[in-house]
Amino acid sequence: MSARFGFWLLVGLIAAIGVGKAVQSDTLDPDLFWHLRVAEQLRTEGIHPLVDRISFESITQPWTPYSWLAELGMKWLWDHLGWRAAVAGEAVIVAGVIAMIALCCLALAGRDRRLNALIGTALGAFLTIPFISFRPITFAMLMLAVIAWLLLRDRTKRSKLVWLIVPLTMLLANVHLCAVLVPIWVACLLGGAIWERKDVKRYALLLAATSLTCLATPMLPGAARTAWYYQSRDVMVASPIIAEMQPVYHGVLGAVTVVLLIVLVAIAIVNRQRLRAGEWIWLIVGAILMLRLAKFTPMFALVAAPVLAATLPAMNDRALRKPVLALALAIVLLISLIRIGVDFPRAATAMDQWINRRGPSVEPYPTAAADYVQHNITPRTGRVINEFNWGGYLAWRLGDRYQVFLDGRTQLYPPDFWRATYLGDDRDAAKVIAAADADVAIIPVRKPRFGKALQMLGWRSVYRDEVAEVFLPPDH
Repeated sequence: MSARFGFWLLVGLIAAIGVGKAVQSDTLDPDLFWHLRVAEQLRTEGIHPLVDRISFESITQPWTPYSWLAELGMKWLWDHLGWRAAVAGEAVIVAGVIAMIALCCLALAGRDRRLNALIGTALGAFLTIPFISFRPITFAMLMLAVIAWLLLRDRTKRSKLVWLIVPLTMLLANVHLCAVLVPIWVACLLGGAIWERKDVKRYALLLAATSLTCLATPMLPGAARTAWYYQSRDVMVASPIIAEMQPVYHGVLGAVTVVLLIVLVAIAIVNRQRLRAGEWIWLIVGAILMLRLAKFTPMFALVAAPVLAATLPAMNDRALRKPVLALALAIVLLISLIRIGVDFPRAATAMDQWINRRGPSVEPYPTAAADYVQHNITPRTGRVINEFNWGGYLAWRLGDRYQVFLDGRTQLYPPDFWRATYLGDDRDAAKVIAAADADVAIIPVRKPRFGKALQMLGWRSVYRDEVAEVFLPPDH
């Protein structure tokens, strides 16, 4: 039997872990909901910078929805295929990313090192799966995985297909800011080509083409300003509040990632003759970005996984050719897929029920509290006080009657606002809430950020469940 069949069965099992996480473990990403609201405004007003209508505390100047194409695509899926399309979309994308990582490993290691490629794919899955959810950056991950495969494939087998990265970069520039990674990757390979004095012209042309197409977005001026703002002035990005904006070595998972990075570098150094200068530069730059911000970990995986596959000592693929092993793998994969299919939400399942199916301990949504506010509170100012992760959901759920206090678009709020609400003390938060003149507050029962501030202002509780509590101001 061909080792190829056994290889792809094992890749399927690795991918099934990510698919199972999307269907059985994850809930919908909090940012998904404000992306849907932004898409509504884009469809109404056109593809250009928008004056925000979702939050009453956001800036009044036009802001740039740089992921406009992904947001419109997400909205189309949601409207035409329903909310379950978000769950299915995440599952399909994670499977696609794992498959592309496997192809990247084969491209650099060679098709005679399939066991090596499997180990590399497993590393890539470990680094990637925790960051995948249904949001624009996830679509960008899949596109970047395809681009990485085209680049690595061209390293061992020169092909005109590598020029597909040029239109892919143009598309990616309208999906997410991480399109800038493509010319960075090509620049790494160009640096290696200069060192080796080989293929310099080829990579120089690729760098020029991808750099230009990286600018091919109608949101270019605002996208550039936003990227610079994130790096230089966004106090929430610089704070420890958003986990993926922290260096990767934070937390237990981060510590494991750093250990794997050290092992990877050690193996690569021992077998450095199997790598060219371009891969070394790409690996180093990717590691620096990952150590700076954890959100770059999946992008680092696209070079780390194939480097590991290429530099590990060659392993015999004989086991992959055994029919008994292939049969066992096929059975396990089939059982896994059946189990995932059984757990996929049915058409009769309410979204509010599904997103809270894991109970109040796993970042639930205030579905019942939103029901209470919708049916029992009459809007006066049309403003609701909420906390960070719930802004998108409440904007989507109550947006026809209320504007939210804040949401996950950190660049839409002045630094002083974040310093008062999330980086200051309770008195600072109370001042901002008092000035907001809101009708109602919906805050978490567990570890509320604004609980004490609301009590200081005399707000009273009118509803409470295991997830959320609803407060009204003293004069309501």
